[in-house]
Amino acid sequence: MLLKRLLAHKYLFLVSVLLFLTGGYFHNLYTPPVYMVKSSVLVKEADPGQTDMAHILYEKQGSVEAPPKNMADEIAILKSYPFIYRTMRTLNFRVSYYTKDRLTTREMYEKLPFRVSFIDSTLTNTVTGSPFQITFIDKNYYTLENEGYQLTKENPQWKTQHKVGETVTVNGNPILVEVTPDFDPAQHARKPFEFIIHDWSDLVMSAKANVSILFPENESSVLDIYYETSIPQKGIDFLNAYTQQYIDYKYENKNKAATQTLDFIDEQLTAFRSTLTQIEKQKEAFKAENTYSEANSMTDRGLTALSELENSKAALIVSERYYNSILESLRSERNLDRLVVPSSIGINDPLLNNLINQLVELQIERNSFSSGGQTKNPVYQELTIKINNIKRTLRENLNSLLASNRIQINQINSRSRTFQESVNQVPKAERQFVNIDRLYTLNSTIYQLLLQKKVEAGIIKASATIQNRVIEPAYNESGAPIQPKKTNTYILALLLGLGLPFAFVWLKGALNNKIVSKDDVMSLTSMPVLGTIYHNTTSSPYAITTNSRTAISESFRVLRSTLNSMSVNKSSQVLLVTSTSSGEGKTFNSINIASSLALARKKTILLNLDLRIYSQLHKLMKQEVGMSSYLNGDVAIKDIIFPTDNPMLDTIATGPLPNNPAELILDDRFPLLINHLRDNYDYIIIDSPPLGIVSDPFIIARYTDLNILVIRQNYTPKDKLVELDSMYQEGRIRNVGIILNDVPASNDKYQYGYFSEDKKKVKAL
Repeated sequence: MLLKRLLAHKYLFLVSVLLFLTGGYFHNLYTPPVYMVKSSVLVKEADPGQTDMAHILYEKQGSVEAPPKNMADEIAILKSYPFIYRTMRTLNFRVSYYTKDRLTTREMYEKLPFRVSFIDSTLTNTVTGSPFQITFIDKNYYTLENEGYQLTKENPQWKTQHKVGETVTVNGNPILVEVTPDFDPAQHARKPFEFIIHDWSDLVMSAKANVSILFPENESSVLDIYYETSIPQKGIDFLNAYTQQYIDYKYENKNKAATQTLDFIDEQLTAFRSTLTQIEKQKEAFKAENTYSEANSMTDRGLTALSELENSKAALIVSERYYNSILESLRSERNLDRLVVPSSIGINDPLLNNLINQLVELQIERNSFSSGGQTKNPVYQELTIKINNIKRTLRENLNSLLASNRIQINQINSRSRTFQESVNQVPKAERQFVNIDRLYTLNSTIYQLLLQKKVEAGIIKASATIQNRVIEPAYNESGAPIQPKKTNTYILALLLGLGLPFAFVWLKGALNNKIVSKDDVMSLTSMPVLGTIYHNTTSSPYAITTNSRTAISESFRVLRSTLNSMSVNKSSQVLLVTSTSSGEGKTFNSINIASSLALARKKTILLNLDLRIYSQLHKLMKQEVGMSSYLNGDVAIKDIIFPTDNPMLDTIATGPLPNNPAELILDDRFPLLINHLRDNYDYIIIDSPPLGIVSDPFIIARYTDLNILVIRQNYTPKDKLVELDSMYQEGRIRNVGIILNDVPASNDKYQYGYFSEDKKKVKAL
């Protein structure tokens, strides 16, 4: 049944498939191709034997294993907005150039006929994002328009024609258009081009969406980086710059600790150099004014103890200066991305070291957003919250360390005073010299320590190397475009071209509660189907005549043959013609069944027993007396029988409509009439009211040999047929046969209408 419905819509399928395949063709033709570019980079820490800052500062010998690299962190760095922004700043991607055809706009990259330049730092968003239409009149002049910013010839304040090489001010932004050596007037003049100046944020987010990085398998240290692009060479240039920026980034990070340490040490050396110079001058002046002998043994012991305490105090003073410098940076919020880690100056505090490292990394990342104009970006705001939390924790930690450091210095000072008392017992001149010499020794010790650290940090910076390197430079891995995939497009178009009509036909059938085919009838009821009556193409109720050769007349002849085969060995047949509701064609079928039997030389009479309304049959008969007149006892049988133009066909009309039609049919005069007609006619055709609406058909059916139920295609509800089938199964109605009425002749592959009424030959299917 579904197959028949599908075949009935075969032209819909054909048109749908052709339309979708045509759409697929144009999709493949005009969709910009997308290629996949690939590069590979090695992500690895320094070799295990390589010396780092902590080894030199703490004088630990031997090799140390490189910590395992967190690949997820490296991928996050590569995919981050700041890193991609850093890469974009090195490329000439701020302006995109396009060539326009009648139906397509395609991007240009190599061998550009012209270039657009501007001062990036002064550029505003009043020229970004919207395409500029540019057409070169010749090599010296061009026209420039932008509909988005209303810079068109309709704008009296905008001059559309400009000279090549001269600055044009667009919404307050100076822009310079220059032709390149690849400009060919014969090829490029009068041809429309476009260019777009991109906002940095849009440019970075677009690249970020097109970059994909696969997590390495089998603990590999190689990352495969992919980039989708419509121009392979542009994608190759981006990935090569992208991977090179990663190498540079890792190298800069490797040098950062040593550079920051050297800067801090230089600041401290400058301060202590000035102090030492002052103390040396005091010492020289003292010697010039005083004479003294060498310190005695007691003094010597006191000075030795004081010297040891001063050495300890020197390290604490360096730590105190470091803590105060960090606090000052936090207060001023300057150079937070250049803070010196404590391990680089010999302060072994893991918590402090970790906090400062986190702060520096977060500040560097936030600075990248600031430089890209992304201060309103949610990521920037989240970074600010994290930085503030770390700064608060760092202040608390530094204040605690300063307090502890001050306690240790006070303890050293207390012990120093004890030894100072023994030194005070020596002569005044010698005591003064000892104090000067002690200050000189303290500052000299700190100065020498700082010099040593500076040398070590310089060695680290000079020997800094990284193991990260590009394994595979960027190349066009896909070769052919990965999008659009032409074969997949055509397959999808074919599936849609078949699937949508199929869904339409199936849904139409699922939602349709009407009888649409003979298969529907046979699936819903066990009542036999007597025949199919084709659609009447004329307005005449008489579908069959002596010379008619139409499809509908042939269908009535086929039905007549079926009825004749059922009446073998019977002298006469009483046929009841009814339907489930009005409008299904029971009267039309009654007329033409009677006519077809009469044309076959069967003595036939047609009774109009629809005593409730005047039907079409009543209008055709135009008789004043009829069934109601006879059943009321007003006339005899012979008075209600009227002949027609066909001597083999008589009729009995309705007569006046009675008030009690059901009671009249129950009268004893009705069976007398039927018996009389059986004796005089081969077929008695009774046109009755619809079955199931009134009780009349059930009463009449007691006297009939066959009850013909007329149902109409695309009109009769399925549930009505199911309801009548239940009556049939229960035995409430018997001897029922179904006629499927009003079927289009094209729905049946068997047609008997070889010739039409006007004798024109028609093609049989």
